[in-house]
Amino acid sequence: MFKKILSIILIANFIFCFVSCGIHKDTIKDNPEDTVIGFVDNTDSEIAAKTYAENGSRLVAYNTLSDLLLAIENANVDYGVLSDYEYVSAFNVGRAIKLYEVAPYSIEFCAYFRKDSIELCKQFNESVRRMVDKNIIDQIANAEYNGESFVSSYSGTGEKELKILCNPSVDLFIYLLEKGEYSGVDIHILETFAEENNCSLTYKICDDEELFYNLEKGEGDMIISALTYNEKRAEDYLASDIYFTINYNLVTRTSF
Repeated sequence: MFKKILSIILIANFIFCFVSCGIHKDTIKDNPEDTVIGFVDNTDSEIAAKTYAENGSRLVAYNTLSDLLLAIENANVDYGVLSDYEYVSAFNVGRAIKLYEVAPYSIEFCAYFRKDSIELCKQFNESVRRMVDKNIIDQIANAEYNGESFVSSYSGTGEKELKILCNPSVDLFIYLLEKGEYSGVDIHILETFAEENNCSLTYKICDDEELFYNLEKGEGDMIISALTYNEKRAEDYLASDIYFTINYNLVTRTSF
């Protein structure tokens, strides 16, 4: 559903641009060397922005998302690079921006298991595929991106205990609520998996550098903590299928 919403917005913006041809100059295709693209400094949006710099576009860094959005609206830059979440948030509060295209850069998340956990990894992959088929992951993302609460069917009464290693410090994906409960995209995907496989979840909080050390020691059954797929890491551990992708989007201002 979430991907469908983005697709609908993209199509609507394309039609609007076609009808209002000439109001906003399409410099990125006609004159990329004259195009200015903004991004938020020290974030992955810089990497996405650099894919356009290869064609000659000039990049400008901003300290905050608010600064970038203001620069786009005031035509200080021709385009800006925003993550899915940043774009949906800005769109929902009525910022004067529109989607131009999905950038040729994304971040892919996976879970990790010990090499001897073949069956557990297989079960997780099968569950993720079912969640994709039923649009559950899109529903989870849509809820988080819109500041809503996704309610899973997880009861916590499964017969098998599943020990999760994580670092609950990633906004939207895995974080600790004030009442001491965990939430986020990763958590809701994990809870759906646990309910399907009759598991109850326990969590062990680790710093990032301790996650794999504790997995090797047997202090957890799997790691899920907004970790990207890494080929070298996958040589030492079992990496699940990609369970979530963050896209980056090239946006521009709406025409007034």
